[in-house]
Amino acid sequence: MESTQTTDKDTSESQLFNQLIVQSQNFSSVSEFLNYDATWGNFPSKKAIFFAIKSCLLWNLWLARNDRIFKKQRSSFTKVADSTISLSYSWCKHRGKTECGTWGSWCCSPVVQT
Repeated sequence: MESTQTTDKDTSESQLFNQLIVQSQNFSSVSEFLNYDATWGNFPSKKAIFFAIKSCLLWNLWLARNDRIFKKQRSSFTKVADSTISLSYSWCKHRGKTECGTWGSWCCSPVVQT
């Protein structure tokens, strides 16, 4: 039973990473996702945006996990994705030091903003 739950979790996290960040990239592990921007070279603005997205995604996954464990509520894939998109845009717009574009362009592809 445990292996099935892990597989489902890995699949949903992979889908979430792919939808939020780069739709053509398939991540096979969390560490591959976390280290993805290391291959980008010297693009500090894109790396800053990607860091914000990674941080917001991990935060929302943590909140969803806590809801599941402590409140016995399951968060949908869509809820986690939407929360991550809106939180990362808000963070970039109000706290970030890079241009984050418009809300519409952020929803389509946040990493392409710079």
